[in-house]
Amino acid sequence: MMRKYLFAGVVILLFCSSCSSASSPQVCIGKACVSVELADTDALRAQGLMFRESLPGDRGMLFVFEKENLHSFWMKNTRIPLDMIWIGADKRVVSIRERVQPCVTPVCRTYSPGVKALYVLEVNAGFVDTYGIQIGDQVGF
Repeated sequence: MMRKYLFAGVVILLFCSSCSSASSPQVCIGKACVSVELADTDALRAQGLMFRESLPGDRGMLFVFEKENLHSFWMKNTRIPLDMIWIGADKRVVSIRERVQPCVTPVCRTYSPGVKALYVLEVNAGFVDTYGIQIGDQVGF
């Protein structure tokens, strides 16, 4: 139980040490910065961006996991195309899936990074291309 509280404390320090109470946490890759919603519990990660009709261009969702692993995603009930950016514990981009389309069939494809990651950033489709994001890029929280 103590480990869970320690993890929560680390997440708060990582994402809120430089933000005021009125602002959202930000993730920056190069010159591209987005305000993010945190998905840092099983329930929030399961919900993700499902059923959203849109996502502002300067927004995203950061999935925070308790340990590095091959975290796979799918687009079930997701209504907007997304770019998925997997980020390692060293805060470097380790994998990218661009322009992933919503799933409109009963069985949805899963997207795996092929390498271990600790975080996944979901943003609007085209974000990676627009900002030239590449594997190995440094990520700032």
